[in-house]
Amino acid sequence: MSSFDVLKKSGEFSYTIKNGLVFYHNLVVVYILENNSPLRFGICVGKKIGNAVKRNRIKRIFKEILRSMLSFFKFNGAVVIIARASCKSADFNEIKESFFSVFKESGIIY
Repeated sequence: MSSFDVLKKSGEFSYTIKNGLVFYHNLVVVYILENNSPLRFGICVGKKIGNAVKRNRIKRIFKEILRSMLSFFKFNGAVVIIARASCKSADFNEIKESFFSVFKESGIIY
């Protein structure tokens, strides 16, 4: 199983959100900041999604989708993915389709 680098510090998240390009979908919001650093992801799931069990489930789904898409990325920089409240009722395939559409729209995957 291949892995990916993650954003961990609050400053990295806020810098990417403040200075990056934003792309919206009905399930996720994606902020993209292109730079010379390797591809790194940050995942945000707010309390509107539900309790900790539901939030962690959404995070696990996001991580698995990102792992499966890792070979498609042609991008260097930071990506912050924020889950919307409608994400809690969506299944795995709907979330995966939303990731593909928003990443295609942004031009960071083939």
